[in-house]
Amino acid sequence: MGSHIEAHDDHTGHRHHVGRVEVFHGIDGLVSGFTLDPSARTLALFNDADRIAAQLDPAAGRLTQLPPDDAMIPGVSTDAIIAARPDCYQQDTALLGMVVLRTLQVGGVNPIPPGGIAKGNFGALAAGSDWGCGSSREHAALALLGAGIGAVYAPSIAPIHLDNLIANGMVPFTDRALFDRFMRGELISVAELASSLTPFQQRIMQRGNIFRFMQAWAEGKEPIDQIETDTRPMTIVEKIMAAHMDTAHGFVKPGDAGMVRVTTTLCHDYTTAQIDAMIREGLGRPPQVAHPEKHWTFADHLELMQEGQAGATAEEVAAVTLLRTAQARVAHETGIHFPQREGGGSTGICHQYLKENVVRPGDVVVGTDSHTCAAGFANAYAFGVGSSPLAIAWEHDVTQATVPQTIRIEFRGALPPSVSGKDVMLFLAHMAKGRAGRSGEFTGKVLQYGGEGLDSLTADDQWVLTNMATECSAKTGIVEPNAVLTSYLVDKRGMSEEEVQGALVYPDDAAQYADVIRVDLAAVVPAVSTPGHTGNMVPLTDVAHRKVDMAYSGSCTAGSFEILLRLAEILSGKTVAIPMHVQAGSDAVLKQAKETGIVDLLKASGVTIIDVPGCGACLAAGPGGPDKGKAVISTTNRNFAGRMGDGDAYLANVGVVATTALLGVIPTMEEYMASLEAATDLSHLKPPLPRIVLTKVERDQKSSRPPR
Repeated sequence: MGSHIEAHDDHTGHRHHVGRVEVFHGIDGLVSGFTLDPSARTLALFNDADRIAAQLDPAAGRLTQLPPDDAMIPGVSTDAIIAARPDCYQQDTALLGMVVLRTLQVGGVNPIPPGGIAKGNFGALAAGSDWGCGSSREHAALALLGAGIGAVYAPSIAPIHLDNLIANGMVPFTDRALFDRFMRGELISVAELASSLTPFQQRIMQRGNIFRFMQAWAEGKEPIDQIETDTRPMTIVEKIMAAHMDTAHGFVKPGDAGMVRVTTTLCHDYTTAQIDAMIREGLGRPPQVAHPEKHWTFADHLELMQEGQAGATAEEVAAVTLLRTAQARVAHETGIHFPQREGGGSTGICHQYLKENVVRPGDVVVGTDSHTCAAGFANAYAFGVGSSPLAIAWEHDVTQATVPQTIRIEFRGALPPSVSGKDVMLFLAHMAKGRAGRSGEFTGKVLQYGGEGLDSLTADDQWVLTNMATECSAKTGIVEPNAVLTSYLVDKRGMSEEEVQGALVYPDDAAQYADVIRVDLAAVVPAVSTPGHTGNMVPLTDVAHRKVDMAYSGSCTAGSFEILLRLAEILSGKTVAIPMHVQAGSDAVLKQAKETGIVDLLKASGVTIIDVPGCGACLAAGPGGPDKGKAVISTTNRNFAGRMGDGDAYLANVGVVATTALLGVIPTMEEYMASLEAATDLSHLKPPLPRIVLTKVERDQKSSRPPR
């Protein structure tokens, strides 16, 4: 992969470089501290494009004072750090470094040209809060490293990206005073950084990177103590982790650290080749997957790009073909699951496939996709990671973990018919961004959804709650046992009532939460997220009659049969006024939509049905995304600049998206309600889930969820 971790250990100096950061070792060989290379500079991402561009001139001199946090760009996503298309279609770190931050937009301007950072002799970078939010792709950390950036400062750093920085030997700072000293050339010790790191992050940093740490662990040089936490009431995730970790008494508490045994892992066509390359480089041999039956790879992200759709260039097609050829090779060599259509091709989005076929209550699921948290719908602990931790899970069936805090989201009442789980999550993402005074409160925590209102939410709504937890920078989302979930698992997954009741994991009544947020579902209103961030939520009335050029429905958030059914109900007998693309989340969904006539109804309304299930336009890898100067309204989960294409993206629930497609503009509240009232009732095409009475099964905590 062309690593930029350059070893210079000569047993006298005990130092090496990570980018343009000098790394010092103690006499025990462990990393002890860091300094910025004397010749290196710090790049500050000001809220002003001209001030960023001025720093790129090598003659501009060094930044001598860290700007105020609010003077720097907040919420720089991993999509802005490195564009998914086409920059992540290759693995070479140096090449990634040449295109890092080239798509960053500041006031509609891209101030950083290709090669601008790599040629500017920068060793450190400073930005605003929530740095690295969004995708879990480790390419973002590697791109910074490839440009020479070995240290990053931000008031807050998104959890997955933070882990990816540390996994690659880089130095994350969230303490202004420490970074200010670092900028001035002072030596900063690992001990000084410890207060902002978990115990595992500190130990990985001391070893130099995650592979060196895991190799030392496998050799017995990094022993991990058994967790000694005594009897205490626990949340759902705490119970699941306690059952999958080495504990003395069967209990854990927030902050406890250890290895957690994974039940299932997932990766996809962006990351499988990268995992393979990391193992070969880090361990000097091909991957040795301990239990292939636990691990899955999916051809879901780039299927349409390989087919040359969405304006894919010959170079993009060639690069994607290499990635997917390597993916197939790795699956064959390791024996991990690789579901494909007969003759090859995507069977669906990884999250939708696992929901339909694999994940069960109490499981531990990790994946190289930030929306892995979607599996929390099944009462499982599921979270996204970078490629490095997934490589470790392949080899050892574990991943390092620190028990997170949990926030309980307590629902009351019921949603109005005009509102869905999507509106709830746009509201929570708005809170998380700080527009409601809760900036950063959700970061790295579990969102546990419960309350008497949970039963009023459909299975589709509950899926959206967990799928979009990552848009709040949360560690994951998980639903408390409820009748809707139980009915889904029995009806759709073929589990017996006894199996479901015995597998469900309940929180203890006296479980301790970092916060309890009460949401009156009846007060939630139809909402739209304006371009730039999912948290840019405004009521529908604020953007009424704003023109859009196209509509898209799909992605892991909205790829279900229920979504297609709702589209058909609203569009049936009418004709869309703007181009609209619709993509199912899986072959099973697409098959059901065809057999019930939903596909024909949508086509009759002028909708273009994409016949391959997958991620598609959600990340500019399929038809339906906006070109420069255009705007799309979408049922997807992210609208960072460049995420769906070069234009703007609005996010909304399926009803608002369908109504917009009919009008060509975002509707007023009156127009939206009229559209819903005029909808055709097609509920006979979807039999209701059987209503099952939920019975809590009491059991001994130590044996509540044996590892499997």
